[in-house]
Amino acid sequence: MCTDLMERPPEFASEIRMESQPDSPEDGETLALSLDFGDANARISISSLYREKSRLFTIAFEKGELVYDDTLEGADKVRLKTSPQDPGGTFKLSSGAPLERAVLAFQDAILRGAPEWDDAALGAQVVGTLARLEQSLA
Repeated sequence: MCTDLMERPPEFASEIRMESQPDSPEDGETLALSLDFGDANARISISSLYREKSRLFTIAFEKGELVYDDTLEGADKVRLKTSPQDPGGTFKLSSGAPLERAVLAFQDAILRGAPEWDDAALGAQVVGTLARLEQSLA
């Protein structure tokens, strides 16, 4: 999502294992990711240790924030606030998880016979970033 929003891969990517429970029934870990785009930074926590799964993504900028929160009911999972006092306007999303929506959009492009080359380039950038993150953890 960060690479898509910034329209380029990060200049620097690293991850740190914050917690690991290999002997627990969940057999999970918590990772802290850092993506440096030069003019913006993303700090992301990912954990497989939480019993209830959720996705929360906040982008803070000079006069507001963009929030994606899948714990909200219905399709109003994206909110844009343009000032600290602004309660935020919402955007409608189709049902399903983000990956599910992306796969359905890809399937639709195939059925229409219109390959989404921008999406393929973005996918390659994401895979490259994931490989760099994996190397930084090793």
